[in-house]
Amino acid sequence: MGKIDDVIFDHSTGRIYYAVVDTGGWLTSNKFIVPPETLRPAVDHEGHFRVDLTQDQIETFPPYNESDPESEEKWADYDDRYRSQWEAGPIMLRVATDRNITPTTQQQLDAGSGRLLSIEEEPPPTSRP
Repeated sequence: MGKIDDVIFDHSTGRIYYAVVDTGGWLTSNKFIVPPETLRPAVDHEGHFRVDLTQDQIETFPPYNESDPESEEKWADYDDRYRSQWEAGPIMLRVATDRNITPTTQQQLDAGSGRLLSIEEEPPPTSRP
């Protein structure tokens, strides 16, 4: 979909709110943002990430302008319009769809982003005093 160009974060806490993705020109606005929890390592390309969104879904996002985060008012307006395209909860869904963008354990394993530990490998339970 593109290359991570920047991040939008809280300067006081360091919390990353969004990754800014540069599309290289295939999207009218050239850049879009995604919550960092939607990014997954690409199995077939080391150092690359993927996001489970289609081009049509990305094009429903309001156009991202790099100057929006510079003004609290402009950013609040953009963030409200952007968030209206998402439903947040324990599982993130695209608005007006049942498309789950929070992967299941099996989806993560299939994508190569982890593995289940065998009983022999499981760490011992921690004891509390």
